[in-house]
Amino acid sequence: MTSFLRKLLLPFSFLFGLIVRFRNELYDMGYLKTENAGVPVISVGNLSAGGTGKTPMAAFILSELQKAGFRPAYLSRGYGRKTRGYQRVYPKDTDASLSGEESLMIARRFPDIPVAVCEDRVKGARKLLSEEKIQVIVLDDAFQHRKIYRDLDIVMLDACNLNPRLLPAGNGREPLNALYRAEIVIINKWTDKNQIPALQSQIRPYVSKNSVTLFCRPELTAAIQGVTHNPIPLSGIKEAVVFAGLGNNEYFEKQIVEVGIVIRRFFPFPDHHSFTDAELREIIAYVEENKIPYLLTTEKDYIRVLSRIEAFHSVSTAFHYVPMVWEWHTGKSELITRIQNLMAQYYPGGSLTE
Repeated sequence: MTSFLRKLLLPFSFLFGLIVRFRNELYDMGYLKTENAGVPVISVGNLSAGGTGKTPMAAFILSELQKAGFRPAYLSRGYGRKTRGYQRVYPKDTDASLSGEESLMIARRFPDIPVAVCEDRVKGARKLLSEEKIQVIVLDDAFQHRKIYRDLDIVMLDACNLNPRLLPAGNGREPLNALYRAEIVIINKWTDKNQIPALQSQIRPYVSKNSVTLFCRPELTAAIQGVTHNPIPLSGIKEAVVFAGLGNNEYFEKQIVEVGIVIRRFFPFPDHHSFTDAELREIIAYVEENKIPYLLTTEKDYIRVLSRIEAFHSVSTAFHYVPMVWEWHTGKSELITRIQNLMAQYYPGGSLTE
C-alpha cells in the first residue's frame, strides 16, 4: 500500500479506533458479557493482522501441556478457509482451504490433540468439549474475541512493527494500550539483543503491572523433505529458490540468508495466500531451468500446497519446508510456570491422564 493511499485512509483508521475503544469499554464495564467454557482457556493473540508468530507459540504451549500430562485442544477461527461454522480438523486432511492452513498444520503436528475451527469461539469450545475429554483449550488468534473468558491472555508483538497504524491505513487491530488486558506479552522477531531494553521501554507504559514481558524469536535449523519428510540441516544447503506467503516475508528471507544459504530467487506472496497453478508452475520452472538443488518454503506454505503436492513431482527431491522453533532470550521458564500454575488451580491433584 502506497504512503499516499495510507494517508487517505487515516480518517477511517481513526473511526476504526473509536469503534474498537467503545467495544472494549462495553466489555470492561460489563455491558457485554463473557462466557466461560468450563475448562481453562489460554489465548494466544496479537494486536495486528498476522506475522507475529501466534500459531508457533500456540504449538509450543500445546507441546508443554502434553509433556505435563494434560489433554489440550486447539481452537481457531480458521482464517482464510472457504467453509463456515464449526469444523473438526484431522491429521489426514490435505485441503487447507477447508480449515485454514494454521489449524491443519497443528493437526498434522499433533495427531493426538483435538483440533477445530469456529468463528464463534464459545460455540466451538462447547462443541469440542461435548465431543472429547479435554482439560484445557488453547485459542489461536483470539485476543479480540472477548466473548469467551480466558484464564491466560498472551499477546505476541512483532519487534519489526511494534505499533502499526490501525486498519485500514495499516494492519493494526488495536493500539498498544490494549496490552492492559494481557497477562503475558511476548516480543518476537528482534534482530539483536541490544534492541531489547529499548523495546521494553517502548511498551512499558501500556502493560499491566501484573503482566510480564518475554523475548523470543524464530530459529531455523532444519529443512524437511516434502514427500519423505526426512530432515536435513540447513547448514548443508548452499543455494536455493525460496517462496513464502507470510505477514513478514522479509524476516524469513533474512533468516535464510543468515544461515549461509544463497537465495537464487525469492518468490514473495501475501499472508494466507492461495497459490494459483500459474504461480506454482513459475516457481517449479525456475528451479528446473536453473538446476537449483533446493526449493524451500515455510511449514505454513507447505500445508497450503499439500493438496497439490503432485505438482512438485518433477522437483520433489529439491522441495523442502522449513519448520520454525523458538530461540528464547528471556521468559521460557516463566511462561511454563504460569501455565503450570493455571493448571494447578483447576487440577490441584495434577494432570488427569487416566
